[in-house]
Amino acid sequence: MAGPIVDVLHIEQLSCVGLPCPAPASAVDITVAGNDPVTAITVPVLDATLSNVQRPPAAGVTPAFDCARQAPQGHTTVTTICFIFGVVPGVYEADVSAPGYRTRHVRVEVPEHVIQPYECCANPYVPQRIVVDLDRS
Repeated sequence: MAGPIVDVLHIEQLSCVGLPCPAPASAVDITVAGNDPVTAITVPVLDATLSNVQRPPAAGVTPAFDCARQAPQGHTTVTTICFIFGVVPGVYEADVSAPGYRTRHVRVEVPEHVIQPYECCANPYVPQRIVVDLDRS
């Protein structure tokens, strides 16, 4: 906190042109869990998948979705996380199913994000993360 005092006369924004950007984030992340009716405890679901996936027009990427076994951010317990891909705001829907569980339909509204001039590599949408609890069949 010691040093010469300076006057800032001009700040110039650097261009985003040519900046390497990472792949866009998935529009929807669905962490799948199960309700154990005997113990009333939420348990991981390892074999979940999606079907009847609906995305907004011009969603822009393939595949439409992918499901993987991994631990949600900040957790250590592995479960299924399904990612619905898309690069536009709008409504994303899917049926979430797993062996031994009732299928559940989810509908997620992905809101628009207005990109500011200083945001390099920003998405035009706000990614959504949800947890889906499936009931035993």
